[in-house]
Amino acid sequence: MIKSYLTKQKINLQKDEHIILLTRKHWFKFVRDVFYVALGFVLALIVFSFATAGSEVSPTVVFIFAIILLLFWVSLFVVWTNHYLDLWIVTNKRIIHIEQINLFHRTRSTLRLERVQNVSIRRKGILEELLNFGTISVETAGYKTFMTQMHNIPKPSEVAQKIMKLVDSATETSKANGTLNNKTLYV
Repeated sequence: MIKSYLTKQKINLQKDEHIILLTRKHWFKFVRDVFYVALGFVLALIVFSFATAGSEVSPTVVFIFAIILLLFWVSLFVVWTNHYLDLWIVTNKRIIHIEQINLFHRTRSTLRLERVQNVSIRRKGILEELLNFGTISVETAGYKTFMTQMHNIPKPSEVAQKIMKLVDSATETSKANGTLNNKTLYV
C-alpha cells in the first residue's frame, strides 16, 4: 500500500533507501476539524429551521438547504483529504514532507539527513501534553538554511529521537565515505 502511494506521489526511493517512519497528523486535529464543519452545519440547520418554522417550505428554500448539505459533505471531504495526504516519510537517507494545503495545492519538501542540523519539538497547551502531540521542526545547515515544520504530529519526542539517530548515522556514513553535505572533504 505504501509503495503504491509513493508511486502515485512520484516519490522514488533510491537503491539502498528504505522507509523508517511514516507519520500523519494526530487524530485529534482531524476530529477538531470535523467538529468545526459539523458545528457550521448544525448552525445552518438551526437558522433554516427558524426561517421555515410555521410556514410552508418553498422549493427555493429546499434548494438552498440542499446546497448547504452539499457544502457540508464537500467540507468533510476536504478535511479528510487534508488529514490523509499530510505526511512525513522518514527514510534512512532523507525526510520527505508532503503537505496538502487545499484540494488543488500541495507542497513537498525533501531534506537529506546528513544536512539536518537541528530537530526540535514544541507542544503548546494542555491538550497537546495530555494527548501527546506537537510540532516538529527540522532545520538544515549550509549556505541557505531551510526549516520545515509539521504540526500536530503524534509522539513528537519519539519521532524527533528517531530522526536524530538517523541524522547521526547518516553523518557518520558521510564522514566514513569522505563526503559530507554532498561535498568532498579534504583532510
